[in-house]
Amino acid sequence: MSDDDYEIGYGKPPKHTRFKKGHSGNPAGRPRGAKNKKPPKGIMKTIGELMRNEAERTVTISENGERIEVPIAQVILRKMAADAAKGSDRARKEFLTLALATQKQQIQERASLFEAVINYRHNAWQELERCKMLDIDPPELVPHPSNVDICMRTGAVTITGPIDVGEQRQLEKWQARKSDFEAELRALHDELELAEDDTLKALIEENIADAESILKLARDEVHVRSTVMTMSEG
Repeated sequence: MSDDDYEIGYGKPPKHTRFKKGHSGNPAGRPRGAKNKKPPKGIMKTIGELMRNEAERTVTISENGERIEVPIAQVILRKMAADAAKGSDRARKEFLTLALATQKQQIQERASLFEAVINYRHNAWQELERCKMLDIDPPELVPHPSNVDICMRTGAVTITGPIDVGEQRQLEKWQARKSDFEAELRALHDELELAEDDTLKALIEENIADAESILKLARDEVHVRSTVMTMSEG
C-alpha cells in the first residue's frame, strides 16, 4: 500500500507523526520508583505538626451551664467515652485500646527518664572524683549530683534546684534582681521616713508599691527555680 492509499483516522495518525520504531515517546522516561514514591519527610513532619496543632486547638463547649474552652482532642475523647458508657462496643474497644496505649507510653517514658537520671548521677560523681584525684577544677554540673535523690524502692526521683544550665542562669539572674529590688525597697522606705511633703510622700508610696510588686515576682521566680521536683516511675 502506498502512502497515498494510507487511510488516516481513529488509531491511524499520519505516518510522519507516529513514534519511530525503537524510540520511546517519553525519552526522559518515568523516574525509577516514581509509582511508589513516598512523600518527603518534611511533608510528613508538617502533617504531624498540623495534627498536633489541631488536637490542641480549643473550642467552646457548655459544661454544667458554663461556657468553657477545651482542646479538640479532649472533646473527641469525651465523645468516645460517652459512647462507650452508653454501650457501644466499638467505642469501648477504641477507648480502652487508646487508654492502654497511653498508659504503656507513659510507663516507658518514666522508666527511660528514671534510667537516665541514674546514669547522670553515677557519671557526675565519677567525674567529680576524677577531677579531685587530678587536682583540677570540676565542671559545672547542673543539677549537682548531691541535689539528685533516687529512691530505688519506690522509683521516685527528687531534684532540688535547677535541672539544667539554662535554669541555673535564670535562677542567678532572678536572684540578682531580687537583691537589687530589696535594696531599692529599703532605700524607698528610708526616703519615706525623711519626707515631709505630702505630695512627695504619696509619690514615694506609689514607688514602694511598684517595687513590692516587682520584688514579689522576683521572689516567686527564685522559688520556682529553687524548688524540689519529684518524679515517680510508677
